[in-house]
Amino acid sequence: ELVRVWSMALATDEAKADMGGAFYSSLFRSRPELLDYFASTNMDALALHLVQAVELVVRGGGACGDHTASVRRAIDTLGERHHKLHIPTFTYALIGEQMLETLLALPALRAYDDSAEARATGVTGKQLVDTFKRLFVLVVHLMSAPALAEEHLLADAREWFELYAREHDWSPQRLAERWLEVQLEVTSTGTYTHTA
Repeated sequence: ELVRVWSMALATDEAKADMGGAFYSSLFRSRPELLDYFASTNMDALALHLVQAVELVVRGGGACGDHTASVRRAIDTLGERHHKLHIPTFTYALIGEQMLETLLALPALRAYDDSAEARATGVTGKQLVDTFKRLFVLVVHLMSAPALAEEHLLADAREWFELYAREHDWSPQRLAERWLEVQLEVTSTGTYTHTA
């Protein structure tokens, strides 16, 4: 039923671009600190792409856990892109909240409970929203797992190197140089050589 409501609400690329634009406008009003991540981005194209990506997940919702499914490949690719752009995983929840708010504003979803389809299927608007929330949580988990592992590794490494630098009287410059080496190595290999 979520697929049908989605298709009805966002039947054209123009409607999708409008929703994506509304999403980003609202996101940047509520979270202006995120603007820096989008400074050189074609926002019209990104707005359409965002809604198309959400649509892919909505249409293939049951396939998210299947590693061979096109939906899973798209989610993995999205996670890799966010990771390469250094978009921190803590922003995913902020974006999810904003996406949900944008979806709830769709006239088709707001009016769903009074529709003949709702009466015929017995599915409520709240159930549709809950289904979308579960899909979003699954997508965030899948696309953030590699980045979270790297973030945890870097946090642990930073703590260790700061302690080591204090105990061995490293200059701030020496620590900064070693830290840059570690970050570059983790970014390119997923690990680092544990030397001082």
